[in-house]
Amino acid sequence: MKIIWTLVTIVSLIALIYGIWQWIRSARAGQNNRTAKIITAIATVLFFISIKSIIGTLIAVAGMLALVSGIWRLFRKRTAGGSLLLIIIGIVLVMAGTTLVGPSSNLHEDAADSTQTSAEAKSSAAEEESSAKAEYESLTAKESSSRAEAAESSNLEKTAAESSAAASSSIAQAEQEAASSSQAAVPQNTNDQQLVYITATGSKYHFNRGCRGLRNANSVSTMSLSDATAQGLTKCGFE
Repeated sequence: MKIIWTLVTIVSLIALIYGIWQWIRSARAGQNNRTAKIITAIATVLFFISIKSIIGTLIAVAGMLALVSGIWRLFRKRTAGGSLLLIIIGIVLVMAGTTLVGPSSNLHEDAADSTQTSAEAKSSAAEEESSAKAEYESLTAKESSSRAEAAESSNLEKTAAESSAAASSSIAQAEQEAASSSQAAVPQNTNDQQLVYITATGSKYHFNRGCRGLRNANSVSTMSLSDATAQGLTKCGFE
């Protein structure tokens, strides 16, 4: 692109010089050369469009003025030395102004590169933020799952403990009933002297001190089975 604009600048400069030359010749001959005017106008527009830098434009304009003035003075047959000097100065200024277009283009390119780099940095930052957010959500989900598993494990342990306690209670009750049944199976005629447990106000006797019928008794005493039967006491229904 830079090469194209440089070529446009050179061609428009040559066309501008040619148009001015033809314009001056027509003016000296007293003719109205529209072609020279059109070429000069088009070349001027192209020349200023091709030069994008403000400083380069000002220098090129000054060079063009000096160049036109030198050519005009030369055709008016004034001092050749001064005219040639103006032409040389004009050419130098035009070339210097055209050269300044390069740094301006480089600045635009650097700005474009900087903008692209900034956009890439923003895109990279957005990707990193998205990745960090996804990782955080994953960790949160794992933590929630761990808490749910811990709660379920705690519930299972509690249920197991309750089941174990119920089983122990059932075993103890079964043993107590077995002991009561064993004592009840002893022949009456051989256990008349067996000690039983009674209460002061109760009407039952008990073979087992831990019988359920004695749980609410204020005082418990013992006597032989024959004495308890003689007093009209009967066997506890829990045994």
